[in-house]
Amino acid sequence: MTINLNTISKIHRVYLIIFFLLILSSFALSLKFSIVSENFIHEVIDFYVYVYTFIIFQAIFLFFILARVKSEFTKILIFSFLLFLNFYFLIMSTSSFFTNVTKEIKITYLVLSFLILITLIKFIFMKIKILKIFCLLYVFLNFNYLFDFQSYFQNNSNNTKTSIDFSQKRNFYIYSFESFIPNSIIKKHLGLNINTNSLEKNEKFFILKNNFADFYPTKKSINSILYLDPVKWRKNKITKQNYFTGQDKSPLFEIFKHNGYKIITGFKYPTMGNVGKFIDEYYTENSVNLLPSKFSFCYGKANRLQWYYFQLYGYCEIKYFKNKTNEVNKKFKIKDFHDFAIQQIDKGSIPTLKWFHMIPYDHPDSKDKDYTKIFNKGVHQAVHLIEKIIKRVNDKDPNSVVVIFGDHNLMTWRFSSDIKLNKYISDQYNNFEDYKFMDSLPVFGGIYDNSNFCFENIKNLKLEKFTTNSKIVNKIIACYAGRSSLFSEPIIYSFYDLKYQNYIYE
Repeated sequence: MTINLNTISKIHRVYLIIFFLLILSSFALSLKFSIVSENFIHEVIDFYVYVYTFIIFQAIFLFFILARVKSEFTKILIFSFLLFLNFYFLIMSTSSFFTNVTKEIKITYLVLSFLILITLIKFIFMKIKILKIFCLLYVFLNFNYLFDFQSYFQNNSNNTKTSIDFSQKRNFYIYSFESFIPNSIIKKHLGLNINTNSLEKNEKFFILKNNFADFYPTKKSINSILYLDPVKWRKNKITKQNYFTGQDKSPLFEIFKHNGYKIITGFKYPTMGNVGKFIDEYYTENSVNLLPSKFSFCYGKANRLQWYYFQLYGYCEIKYFKNKTNEVNKKFKIKDFHDFAIQQIDKGSIPTLKWFHMIPYDHPDSKDKDYTKIFNKGVHQAVHLIEKIIKRVNDKDPNSVVVIFGDHNLMTWRFSSDIKLNKYISDQYNNFEDYKFMDSLPVFGGIYDNSNFCFENIKNLKLEKFTTNSKIVNKIIACYAGRSSLFSEPIIYSFYDLKYQNYIYE
């Protein structure tokens, strides 16, 4: 039987286009979990229509190029280059590692990635049997990203006891602050002396020494607290839940729901998604001001990258930032989200738990060349907000309890492009592990208990060698239940195999 070489060439070309589409689709779908969990459905649809339009046009372009170019090397080069560009736009440019490393590391990473890619493509390109196998593998990978097969094999059980009865049902407020760190760490890492006398001299405001976050970054830090037992949470790898917006059931909120509390949360940016069925209300700056919703990837200081990243095919710049944000600012007088969050302190007929995440400043990002100056301005705003919280409690709800803490440290090792600052901090530690720990987990922690309702539990906390955000919150919940401890078997607090007591800083 004779074989028509032109027919084989066309079949080969079709498989190459299918392979190209499947790879690009897998890049796009790999973002699905964070995008779907943190945005409204119409935003997700709009985003994927935008992305797949780019992908389809590229596939059409490649189809005609492969038909007309004679040189096999040129075909491989064009194919590899297009794949590489898409890898850059969809994967690299959304990676915090890549966007925050030095220019030299970026260039090295780009060159190595392209060389590895072109070598693999040459191998796959020339063998149609291997090409077919890779097509099948990428079909499975796309379905995996689409339907999240691995989630069926994860332990997502919330077996922490939640039927705890409160002896008194007072309002409970939690204010987590972005990258808010203790004075001793501010002085050591940034060389700044921050005036917090108004807080330190307040006898009802207990500032806890040697306090640590239970995880990082923000979403995982909050999730570890809402699970109540951060050690078990880390062990069970339950990191993808959306507890804060109530899309998933959290043990902490369930305790308060069991006791008849109304649950209200808030986060300035719409990065946590829509409100779920397991809380009552959720606020963002958009909802507070009745603004149109916007895609969360385009929000937050750390996501506003330089133009040359062309992140997500320029979706943020083309679709939202330059066009709609300016229009919105012209049409609406924006209310301050932090003022709104503080005004939520008010005694009502129904007991409430309210948790607002405050962002008077952000952690460093790729644009910050002098982050110390930015931090110095922002941290004073944070202190002023805490003063306003305390005053509002005294005026409106004096029998309530307020917990205030930072969500994580500055994380210069991950976010900062300020080489001088990074070196200054890292040089104070013997190894990268210690630098990473001390640059991620030490955070401010305080409790305002105006009526001395939880005096005994707070006194016991102050006797501890160290505290963590979850340890503080659990101790206050125990107070509400008339107990000294929330669990019959105490949690042995550690960060994986690293012991907090080995990192005492005050």
